[in-house]
Amino acid sequence: MLECELFATMDMKPMQSRTSGTCHAIFSPLVGALLLCLLARTVAAQSITSITPGTVKRGVANELTVVGKGFDSTLRFLTRGKAEIAVDSVEPEKAIIQFTVPAETPLGPIGLWAATSAGPVAPTIILVDDLGAISDNGNNHSLATAQTVPGSTAIDGKSDGASLDYYRIHVEQDQWVTVEALTQCIGSAMDPTIRLLNQDGAPVLVADDDGVSSECRFRHQFKSAGDYIIEIKDSGYAAGGKYHLRIGDFPLVRHCFPMAVSRGKATPVEAATFGSSKASKSAIAAQELILEDGKNVAFRFNDGQASAWQWL
Repeated sequence: MLECELFATMDMKPMQSRTSGTCHAIFSPLVGALLLCLLARTVAAQSITSITPGTVKRGVANELTVVGKGFDSTLRFLTRGKAEIAVDSVEPEKAIIQFTVPAETPLGPIGLWAATSAGPVAPTIILVDDLGAISDNGNNHSLATAQTVPGSTAIDGKSDGASLDYYRIHVEQDQWVTVEALTQCIGSAMDPTIRLLNQDGAPVLVADDDGVSSECRFRHQFKSAGDYIIEIKDSGYAAGGKYHLRIGDFPLVRHCFPMAVSRGKATPVEAATFGSSKASKSAIAAQELILEDGKNVAFRFNDGQASAWQWL
């Protein structure tokens, strides 16, 4: 399960106490009262249907568009850690917020909770990523209409059932590219399958479950320069499932080792990866690691453009 640390974002100071179990909460008395209220009430008419983009970068203010229903001027948001959320504007079916997470925030998923005076809104998940995110344009269901995207990017998309999504990238000769479709960590039921195609539509490779999880990912070195197509679908052609498709030069992490670190001692932690390129090492200082909870540790190649993360 995800680490859950809740903080109020408006003049509410955190306490240091923790709960037991895999989902941990740190909250002030006011936030605790709000959460008790949320648990005690049934979700009413208000809901969130989408957040665009679905990712945030660290250390900067990220403008997010929250679409749903039942919003009003009492709409408020909570998230973990020392992140800050400011509500710029609210309409009955849309809100604009500024979401800022500290530069030291681990990459990966974080929870986002919302409520109005009428009651709670079902929680959602935002990804902290060092890749810039764009959106599925919804008109990319054939090779001819494949959406052209940068060679280093993330795409927030949604399965359209039997209508597959296609993305066009350009690569140079001998270039390495990593592609991964994240679904589980954003709470999506989608089971993705990816095909890499040449410009004529002939398959170069097929990627499904990677042997470690049901997420879908691969790393490939292109022998010839040119345009290539990434095709993504739900393996059962189910519609509506969300995906976060990452494309770039980053490692595919199998697991971290050593499998345990000593409390109070900085320990070099290395990533075992798929593919022939090795990830750089990362030193984790004890004061940066909460051993009771664990954390995501990011790895990148020395000359890489982006990171991959692994729970430790």
